[in-house]
Amino acid sequence: MNTKEALLSKTEVFRMIFNKNKSIFYGISNDSTKYEYKKFIENVKKIGAVRLVKMDDNTYDYSFNEMLYKDYFKDTLFLNDLIMNKMICIGEKINKIEWTIDSDIKKVILGKNCISAKTDFRGREYTAFFTTEIEGISTGPWKFDGLPGVILSVKSEDGYVSFEALKLSIQNKDLKISNPFKKTKNISWEKFKEQYRNTLLNALKRMKSLSGEGESGSIEITDRIEDLGIKKLKF
Repeated sequence: MNTKEALLSKTEVFRMIFNKNKSIFYGISNDSTKYEYKKFIENVKKIGAVRLVKMDDNTYDYSFNEMLYKDYFKDTLFLNDLIMNKMICIGEKINKIEWTIDSDIKKVILGKNCISAKTDFRGREYTAFFTTEIEGISTGPWKFDGLPGVILSVKSEDGYVSFEALKLSIQNKDLKISNPFKKTKNISWEKFKEQYRNTLLNALKRMKSLSGEGESGSIEITDRIEDLGIKKLKF
């Protein structure tokens, strides 16, 4: 992920386990390895399940162990996310992403013949490569789905984020996958966006209360994969 704050850019390793009905996608990198500029990490402070990572230029990042679970039979998706340093569980339907498939553009990934597809999803354009050579499976990394096969590569056209399969292991037995969020209270995607905006508005009010007469301030979301529909807030 190439963030706007260059020092916070990351290359993170995820593991994805899937069968015909379910999948789970979770990060396995730690803070000392996933940041591109890890040598500039000055301090890491643990706040519950979240880590506050401080770089030596005084930029900060909230780091956590990302996880996303999909149940295709129930058409449900659960994942953890952050609002500032607060962990939130989001529950929504599996995203109905509309793809344009171009069978003329092909690529071999990990020995599998793949076909190109393009889409727009929540503020970004993406190019993916998927394979139909894993029989009976239709899935993809993170929130990406909806292609007739397994997505092995997804990249945003602006270079902000990409997912690329590094290893593929096919097992004959049907893997058991459980919902790690089964006992966790969740909110909808729309509610998450609402709470996110309210948190920013409260932060803006605090900024204004500490500002002198005639001073101005603003808060703007610059580093998220998805567009939350929240415009720049200012006073």
